[in-house]
Order: sequence, then C-alpha cells, then structure tokens
Amino acid sequence: MRQTRQAKLMPVILAIAVLVSLEGQRAMATTVVVGTCKTGVVQYSSIQAAVNGVSPGGTVQVCPGTYYEQVLITQSLTLIGVQAGTAKAAIVMPPSSGLVNNLTAANGVPFVAQIGVNGATGVNISGLTVDGTNNQLPDCSAIYGGIVYRNATGTVNQVVTKNQFEPSNSTCFNGYGIWVENDPGVAISNVTIENSSVHDFQGGGIVAHNPGTTVTVTGNAVANTGVTAGFVQNGIEIGNDATGTASGNSISDLLLTNGPYTSTGMIVGSTNHGPSNITVTKNSFNDITGAIYAGADGNIITSNKIYSSLTGVGVAGIYICSNNNTVKTNLLSFSNPAGVVLDNSCGSTATGNVVTGNTINEGCAGILVTPGVSGNTVSPNTFFNVSYTQLSGTTCSPTLAPTRSNPQRTHPLPTPEHP
Repeated sequence: MRQTRQAKLMPVILAIAVLVSLEGQRAMATTVVVGTCKTGVVQYSSIQAAVNGVSPGGTVQVCPGTYYEQVLITQSLTLIGVQAGTAKAAIVMPPSSGLVNNLTAANGVPFVAQIGVNGATGVNISGLTVDGTNNQLPDCSAIYGGIVYRNATGTVNQVVTKNQFEPSNSTCFNGYGIWVENDPGVAISNVTIENSSVHDFQGGGIVAHNPGTTVTVTGNAVANTGVTAGFVQNGIEIGNDATGTASGNSISDLLLTNGPYTSTGMIVGSTNHGPSNITVTKNSFNDITGAIYAGADGNIITSNKIYSSLTGVGVAGIYICSNNNTVKTNLLSFSNPAGVVLDNSCGSTATGNVVTGNTINEGCAGILVTPGVSGNTVSPNTFFNVSYTQLSGTTCSPTLAPTRSNPQRTHPLPTPEHP
C-alpha cells in the first residue's frame, strides 16, 4: 500500500514535537540538576549550563562529583550540593586551562572568582566545596576569591573554600576564601555567610569591603593550619566602610608575619575611614598573632574568648586604634604583651572607648595604654596572673614566651588591605 505524504511526515512531526517539548521544559524549569543522580528533572552536565538554563529564582541541584569549571551567576537562584546514596560532596575545581579574570573590582582591579555572583539578588549557595588547587594564575595582578559576591545579595551556608593561592608568588596577598563587595553609590551587597569552613588561603578567609556592603558572618570555622610560609593572612575582615556582624565564629592558626605586618584574626573597620559600627560577639580565637583589631570607630566587641595571642612584641588580644568602641565581657588568656591595647598611632586619638567587665588571665599587662591616650573607661575589669593590671607605655616587659617561633616586631600593623 502506498503511504500518503502525511503518513511519511508523521515521524518527523512527532520528533519535532518531542524536541519542542523538551526545550519547553528547560525554558520553564524551576529545578534542574547537574549530573544524573536525580530523575524527573532537567539534567545538565555542567554547573554553568544549569545556572544559565534554570528559570530566575529556581534551584540548581549539584550531584556528588568533581566539576572542573569557573561559574558566574547573574540571576536569582539557589545553588546546592545534594546527596546521592551515601555520597554528598560536590566539588568545584579550576578547569584544566586554569582560572581567568571574570569580574572587575570596585577599584578597577581585575577579579578572578571561582564562583562569582554579579549584580543579582537572592543568590543562595550551599553544600559545595570550592577548591582552588591547580588554578594556574600567572601572577599577583588580580584579586582571587573562591566565592565572590559583587553588587549582590544572598546566603552562603555549609560550604568549604580551600587552597585559594596564587602559585606564582608565595607572598601574594590576593587569595581569599569568600569576598563580598559593592560599587559604592551604585549598588549594595548584603550577604549572610554561615556554618562554613574556610581554610588554606593566601590573603584572607572572609572579606567584606566598601560602603554599601553589609555582612552577617556567623558560625564559621576559619583557619590556616597547613600554611607555614608566605606573607600574612587575616581570618575575617570587615573594612573599607563595610559594616555587619561577626558572631559565633572559630578563628585559629594565623601565625605568619612579614616585616611590620602581622596576621590578624579579625579586622573590624579600616584606619582613616568612617565609623564601622560592627558587632563582634561570642567568637573564639586560638593561636593567632593578634585576635581583634579595631581600626575604625564605633564597634561593639563583647563576649569573645581569646587564647594564645602571643607572637610578636606589641601584639595584643584586642588592639584598639580608634574611638568610641565598646569592649566588654571578653575572656582573654595568654596574651602578649597585653590583653587589651589602646593606641593612638593609627591616626585617631583612641578616646571614648569603654573597656569594662573583661577577664584577663596571664600576660605582662592586662591593659596597655600608649602615652597620650586619655578619655577612656578602663575599669572595672578582672585580672589574674599579670605583672601589671594597667600600664602606660608602648610595650611591657617581661613578655611571655611565644608558643611558636615567629619573628617579633616592635610596632605591629594589621595586614594591609588589597588596594
């Protein structure tokens, strides 16, 4: 029997209909998956393809596995690592060709973001490991971040960032676990960073910069246990007129020094900038060259636990080089040469600070006040095992012996910020 023209065309029509249907599913998909661990949803082979293909506000689920790519997100979405069987490790690593510049910082410096979020609101990232091993960056010319939010909002929860180094130069101060910034006067950034592990970085663990950037940093572990050579690092830095809250974080093993610079557990506010009004509460610090440095005015530093802030002459548990800060109910043990230092050498008068209700155990001085500093409230506090409860001067003798061997300096400075 002779087939009609319509009968001959029917398989082609059906195939086209199937393709149109599949493409329609992709276009409308609110949940997609990277990999093959889930059925009944649109599947992609790469995170970037899924990010591009999901509908705004949708969810990209990433199956366990290692993904060699660099990701840029420019729309609202949720990016989450999911479980398959007993496996739940979705790891993002540099592509075989290495990482490249894919953003520009507010100051015009090139930016390399392993996972970048640019100009998008409501971007939530969770359950991923961002590993910078073999990134092949050629020099120190670009800022490098594992996860970067620019002019963006969202939440980073239960992630790991590690090995953010620029391999060409061990003294680069450019490798960061998580970086948040905005273009001042153009857009804002507001990001919550919580319950994450940030370690083995070259410049800083978690950084927030610029007026218009607000961060909530809570419940994170920040450490550089395996880093024994290089420049210096900061654990958490909220500066350049950014503001926010840092609470319940654990910061440890920041021991490198370089000339006058010292690694710092937490920097709140930048010298010669406006009031930062940052709240630092219920964090723990262990084995660091200096725990907390307040470089701008108006911070609230309460109920933190600091142990073994020893490396270097003049490095304190809490170093105040600004005005109108509140330092209360902190517990400081084993600090060198003092638990708290009030210093006017950073361009401020270091006045109007309230340092009360703190417990300081073991140190040369409980509170060290540099000459010329006045107008502060520094009692009552509780002291144990200190040579001086309060001392006027720039250092204290005899200092405690550091638990680890590191160079000493007479006038320590926090790590310089990236330009």
